[in-house]
Amino acid sequence: RSAPFPDAHEPPTNRSLTPDDAAPLRALSWRELAKDGDGDGRPGLPDARALFVSIDAGRSLAWFRIDLKEAPPANWIGVNVALDCGADPSNGPGWWGKNTAFHSDRMITAWVFRVADRYEGMVGVASGEEAAAMRMTNRQEVHLAVDRGLKRVYLGVPAALVEGGGVRAVAAVGSAMIFSDDLPNEGAAILGPAARASGAGRSGTQSQRSE
Repeated sequence: RSAPFPDAHEPPTNRSLTPDDAAPLRALSWRELAKDGDGDGRPGLPDARALFVSIDAGRSLAWFRIDLKEAPPANWIGVNVALDCGADPSNGPGWWGKNTAFHSDRMITAWVFRVADRYEGMVGVASGEEAAAMRMTNRQEVHLAVDRGLKRVYLGVPAALVEGGGVRAVAAVGSAMIFSDDLPNEGAAILGPAARASGAGRSGTQSQRSE
């Protein structure tokens, strides 16, 4: 017989997230990782234009910034950053968007709805196996900020998550329910040593295309 309540040991399916203030993030030193063309997102959903990274040394956070074609919705947003942190680029589940050749072993997720002064939804940092099983919500530290004026959304995690050479990334936006657009569309953005340097941001796209 089914239990009336979920098992206490089962992973959560959603959690609350208090948004960060986007204003201080504007002053960080940003490095562009990838660009994306207009008009390749789903109609009515966010359309990504560029991906950036920065380290907030004062808080020991790595921030990913996704610039959008239009202002992000006021009451919902979906953001992912998939990371390939290992030496084997074919290890881990394949990406579900256009960039099917990309495989990841970490998935940062914030698929959320606005509820008063907080967000509710799927939030966490999952392993590749957990992400493949759609078990993406957990209590790992994740930060989210939305800047509607500058048409940006920010996703932050502890900086230690992206330390180490060779970390590759693909980002995506959509709603709290539906995937819309990813970037880059081929290969992956390479974080590299500059992603770990505070205040030493430099411009220029650095992406690795699939062989």
